[in-house]
Amino acid sequence: AEARQADREEAQTATADGYRRAILLAARFQLAHQYDPVNSYLLPNPARALGGFYASYADPTVRIDYVQHNLSALLGTAELLRAEEKEDSSTD
Repeated sequence: AEARQADREEAQTATADGYRRAILLAARFQLAHQYDPVNSYLLPNPARALGGFYASYADPTVRIDYVQHNLSALLGTAELLRAEEKEDSSTD
């Protein structure tokens, strides 16, 4: 029974690690689709686009829902990382 419980805990840790990796990769992908000074210089008004999230590499459109969904996900990622920091600092 103890070995089975240990296997279950190991599987849960592996699953959690996989989710964490997927979340961080998604955040990286999202930030790659955010206008910054480097990738907005060809736009008619680069300053206006800064911080916006565009649809895809083929579609430079910025819509409020793109921005909202990306920011919600990034805030969730930040919350996860803060929780991990608190957990790590409480075990020190």
